Amino acid sequence: RLAELEESNEMSIVEMVSGMIGRFVGTTLLPRTDAECRWHYAKAVCVPKCMCEFVYKAGDLTPSRSCRRRKSVSLSIDDCDADLTKEPGLLVKVGKGAKQAAIATADFMDQAAPPSDPTCD
Repeated sequence: RLAELEESNEMSIVEMVSGMIGRFVGTTLLPRTDAECRWHYAKAVCVPKCMCEFVYKAGDLTPSRSCRRRKSVSLSIDDCDADLTKEPGLLVKVGKGAKQAAIATADFMDQAAPPSDPTCD
C-alpha cells in the first residue's frame, strides 16, 4: 500500500482525474460485456460461436464489446467447439451482402421507375 500511496503522490491532478474518468466510463457508462466472448475479425463472427452471439448495444465501441453470451447455453467454454473452418470469411459475407443490396436496389428501381414506353422515346 505504501508503494501505491507514493506512486499516487507522484501523479499530477490531470493524470488522477483522467484515470477516474476512464474507470467511470468503463464501469458505468459502457454496457456490460462477457469476457469469454470475443470478435473473430477474419471470420466476422463472435467466438466461441456456440456460446456467444453479436448483440450490439449503444455504447459498444468495438465488435468484441458487442459479443455477448447467448441466453440459453448449456455448454461450458471447455465443451464448446471452436472450429471455424467451415465459417465463411469476412469478404465472402460482404460480397453476399453487396449482391443482396444490388438485387434489392434493382427490384426497387423496377417498381419505382418502370421502363418508359418505347413510343415516348
